[in-house]
Amino acid sequence: MANLNEQRIGKKWPRTEDRDGCVEVSVVESEELWLQDGSIIIRTTSHDLPQVHTLYKIHKYVLSLHCAFFSSLFDGPVGALDAGSEQHDGCPIMDLPDDPEDVRNFLMALYFPAETHLHVAALCADRQDVESGDLFPQSYFGILRLAHKYEASSIRKLVVEALEAQWPSELDDWTDMREDRGRLQLWKRVKPLPLPDKVIRLAFDCNVPSVLPAAFYDLACIIDANAQSGSKELRQAELTLLSADELSKLLRGKAAIRGHLIRLIEDTAQNQRGWPGCDPEICRPSAFEQYWYLECASALSDASLLSWFSHCVEGLDFDDASGPCKNCKIKLEAHLLRSRADLWKGLSS
Repeated sequence: MANLNEQRIGKKWPRTEDRDGCVEVSVVESEELWLQDGSIIIRTTSHDLPQVHTLYKIHKYVLSLHCAFFSSLFDGPVGALDAGSEQHDGCPIMDLPDDPEDVRNFLMALYFPAETHLHVAALCADRQDVESGDLFPQSYFGILRLAHKYEASSIRKLVVEALEAQWPSELDDWTDMREDRGRLQLWKRVKPLPLPDKVIRLAFDCNVPSVLPAAFYDLACIIDANAQSGSKELRQAELTLLSADELSKLLRGKAAIRGHLIRLIEDTAQNQRGWPGCDPEICRPSAFEQYWYLECASALSDASLLSWFSHCVEGLDFDDASGPCKNCKIKLEAHLLRSRADLWKGLSS
């Protein structure tokens, strides 16, 4: 493409090419990032409309300060980049092949970081402070992809913290977060989170393994819930985003969760008869087993096993003279909580 010295019309330059007919090329200056003292112009091309280009006039030193990739590039022979590049407005033009919206969000995060910092701080400190907005905005996906690609470590760290706040590695954080998220969405104070399939793809592409256990578990719950209800109103995951190996991990994980539950059912029914402190005058093992197998039958059809654990523990508060004694209820609650923790720990293996 020749130098952009065509006549300016507002912030666009129309251009025609007549080899195969007339084609208009529209070149648009960014309204937010067209800085008069800028030293380099970043150009993006729309994937859907190849004839549409967007220009950002920014500073080499800002890119170098935040991104190791650009720091290495600009530290090369003085003038080599300028001499070998197309020029406009006295600055070299650099084409970035990335999605134009991702580039815009990434550059905005570099130049106007306050909003991102405040949002992530609210997520990590107290999720209920985040009102009328996204818990994890879609723009963060593009920011993280480019921060990883161009080695912008500080921005990458910031967005990873936001990602980990919504798909945490600790069980208590996950269960508390799900409860808070459901309440905030019910009150319409926040938008729903992105689907976990997109999070899994992002985590693998950008090397954020800490969020994978929760994201894979969340995806398994979505698949089971959809299979059981058949409703199109539920969240619909795109499994095509996963590679063959990642899909295999998902299926193996689902099988492992079910196996964990079956072992729990068998072990609990056996262990209850020999729990120390059981009062044989009050405790009714047969009644306990009836109660236990009814609860476990519901678990086998429950899309969210962790939620079932919580429901089962709450159900132990019943006052039934024909059921297990108080001691066995306490032992069963501890047994359930340990099993729930073992299940969560096993997600990482």
